[in-house]
Parts: sequence; structure tokens; C-alpha cells
Amino acid sequence: MELQELASRHNPRIKKVLKIRERPEKYAPSHRAVAGEVVVEGPLSVLQALQSRHRINYVLLTQELVEDERHVQLLTELLEKEVPLYVVDRMLMDKISGTETPQGMIGVVRVVTEKLSEQDVSGDALYVVSDRIQDPGNMGTLIRTADAAGVETLISLKGSVNPFNPKSIRASAGSVFTEDIVFSDEDEFIQWAHERGVNIVITTGTAERTVYEYKPRGITALVFGNEGAGVSGVILRASTDSVRVPIYGAAESLNVAAAAAVIIYEMARRRRGPKEGD
Repeated sequence: MELQELASRHNPRIKKVLKIRERPEKYAPSHRAVAGEVVVEGPLSVLQALQSRHRINYVLLTQELVEDERHVQLLTELLEKEVPLYVVDRMLMDKISGTETPQGMIGVVRVVTEKLSEQDVSGDALYVVSDRIQDPGNMGTLIRTADAAGVETLISLKGSVNPFNPKSIRASAGSVFTEDIVFSDEDEFIQWAHERGVNIVITTGTAERTVYEYKPRGITALVFGNEGAGVSGVILRASTDSVRVPIYGAAESLNVAAAAAVIIYEMARRRRGPKEGD
């Protein structure tokens, strides 16, 4: 497959990128659609999408990036997987890019999410749940943390910012493509958890026990609530336990992304058991 050149902003592929940029929520997967399209920028994000189970529809790139030896391997892998590659000039790339410093590569990716009913609940599985988290940066960081800690699934409850929001994708550093993303609502999530014996553990500053005092048992869904209001009343009443991060200094609290990093890693460490170097 050879690289093709695109010179016009009115080309259908260029227009598709601009349409997704203008209304990303219309094209991305959501509670209404398990599949959709997203735009990713930069070689790293394109590589992670390429290595995931999702499909890259096509890639736009500049001639400067094509000639950069650092990206030879990525271009080779894209061509081997028969991903259509289109060269655009730098000025056009600057116009269609969604970042202040364009990296010379944009990919349009078809993303397919998971259904909650299809989750393989077994052993001591750990799930991370967003309950109305609103900030895309926090959502992306939550996904990235879950991925780094070995948690394979993030459940996004209705009212949360979309994990495939462009800012969430960037904050996740590509982890949104390696995680299994599940869209659900409170009722479905609670029913699923109760039917399958999943412990719903909420995170709140008023919990009696810290995450270090808590003893994980069985399958657990860690729920992180809205930045200002915390978890919803419905989730609170359905929860089986609660944990908090201890505060040793003068700070009133941690933001949800920082608290999530502490709690997720501690829970993941407990599940791994004592290892050399821990």
C-alpha cells in the first residue's frame, strides 16, 4: 500500500476529522451506542490504538513525520495492517489539529465498548467505576491509573464525562484503548453487582476505615464519585463498604484523580500479594 496525498480541506476524510472534532460526543461510543469513532493525535496514541482490539480507519500525517526515522517502525506496522495513510501538508495539519503543538499525525479510530452483562466476573476481579466524574482530565487519569495498576475494566455510569472525550483520551495517554470501557447506569450496575456477588466499595472522606485498614474480599467494584458531590445517594445506599485516603497534613482532601491513584494501587497491591521488592 502506498501513501496518498490529500491537498484539499474539502476532502471527505479531512471533513470527517473536522466533524468529529466539532461534535465528538455525537460520534464517540456512549450509553446509547456501544461503537463509535474518535480522533487521536500523535504517534504514541496512534500506536496504542493500533495495538488494541480497536480498528484504525485511516491516518493523516505530514511529510516531515514520514521522513522522521523515529517513526519508521510505526509506519511499517500501519502499512502491514493495511491502514490507509494520507499525507497532508503542515499548514493543513495545523488547521485540523486539536492541539496547540500538532505532532504531525492524526488517526480516526473505530472504537467498540463492552456490555456490562458480558463481563467475566470471577476470582478476585477488581473494577473501577466512575459515578458522575465531570472533568475530562480526571477521567483520563482514572483510566490511565487503572491500566497501570492492572485493572482491565472501567465502568462509566450515566452522568459521567465520556471516557472518549478528546481531553480524556489525551489525559489517559492512550490507556483508553487498552482498557475495557463499559457504559452503564446506576440501576443496571447495582443489579449486576448484586446478582454476581460484586462488593460495591465507595470512596469517601467520611469513611471509618482507610484504604490501608480495609481488607479486600472477593470481587470488588471501586466507585469514585463526582468531584464536588461525591457518590450518588443511590450508590451510597447500595454500597457494601467505604474507604478513604488518610490525610496527614493540613490539606482538607485530595482530588478524585489523586485519591483514586492511591486507592487503586493499594487494592491492586493487596490482590497481587507480597512480592519481592514490595
